[in-house]
Amino acid sequence: MASFFGEVVTGSYRYIDDEAPDYVGEVAGEWSAGEGIEKETGLLVITEGDIAGSYSKLWGDLPAVGTLQSDSRQLPVNRGAGYSLVQCPDGLQPAECASLAKAVLSTASTGCTVLVLASRHISELKSDQSSYSSPPVHCLSTKAWADPLPCPTLPQPNIVSGLPASLLTMAQMSGQKAMMVMAFTEVLVVDSLTLEPFNVCHKLGVVTKAGIKKVANIGGDLRKFKLATCDDSLYM
Repeated sequence: MASFFGEVVTGSYRYIDDEAPDYVGEVAGEWSAGEGIEKETGLLVITEGDIAGSYSKLWGDLPAVGTLQSDSRQLPVNRGAGYSLVQCPDGLQPAECASLAKAVLSTASTGCTVLVLASRHISELKSDQSSYSSPPVHCLSTKAWADPLPCPTLPQPNIVSGLPASLLTMAQMSGQKAMMVMAFTEVLVVDSLTLEPFNVCHKLGVVTKAGIKKVANIGGDLRKFKLATCDDSLYM
């Protein structure tokens, strides 16, 4: 099915018989937002995975105003003076991506701008390697996005799957202004080289308006907060 950002590809499904001997339970949990969370009206930042999540941690600590819940799992909804932040894990089951996306977006008004940060291994990027930036970073947005783009759009025939795809699809369907920034890295570890591509998000006026300052020394701050999972010297 064609869409505003390319081709939407759904995962394969099979019939599940809950009386079969090999059936071990539900495919995925249902996510919901806790009660009492006031809707964000300015900027909602959503990160997927450790790399994007670590980049957002460098912006400083934000108090939690509520949680997203699924069975025994919880994700805090953090909020500051100018924006809200929800840090999501990667590796979610395909069936729960839509549920989590719906829960996350329910914490913001339809007039709120949504920014999604995510990363993928560079082997997933289908493009002319001679045209790569170092490392490559691309974006996708909904039709409601009228501001300048911070980086090149994701070239065809690439597709987006998982939580970022669910978030963009729901934002598009509701007419919400949303942008995804996806970095493609050679190694999926947290270090200054894998976090640096997300600096492009500071080209967005809505990020500046929210009071989010660009990190001047990513490597130094990673060491300060002990977030790095790889020594930068390994690239030397």
